[in-house]
Amino acid sequence: MPSQAIKHRPCPKRLPVEKIHAGISLKYRCEVANLSRNVIVESADPDGVRGHTMHHRHSAGSTSYARFAHLGKENVLGRHPIHFHLCRDSLRGESVVGAAIVHSQNRWFTIHITQYMVVRGRVGYGSVGHGFFPGCRSGSG
Repeated sequence: MPSQAIKHRPCPKRLPVEKIHAGISLKYRCEVANLSRNVIVESADPDGVRGHTMHHRHSAGSTSYARFAHLGKENVLGRHPIHFHLCRDSLRGESVVGAAIVHSQNRWFTIHITQYMVVRGRVGYGSVGHGFFPGCRSGSG
């Protein structure tokens, strides 16, 4: 198929705002985050049985800029989209960076008794209850 020339159209002229919008004052603000990622981990059937990830002691590997969608089991203890469980100090050098966790039926991210890992730049949207859960104990016992 021969290529065709692309016809450029000029952008429409910007018109001034005709009505006041509540979002322009400091009283009404919102936070914006990019939830899209190239690597996606999600449940095969979001309306049925949902999956979860759980990392245990001596798990290996890091996660960078992945999207976790439709994970987490509602009203099931410990079944969160991303869950580090009793890893203690076995994850030295491991990390979760830039994860986007969306549409969870449970918390987004849970760390129980796990030390020495890096968690940075994560964002969550749409959970049941609060999203990020640091765990129930200090990690010493």
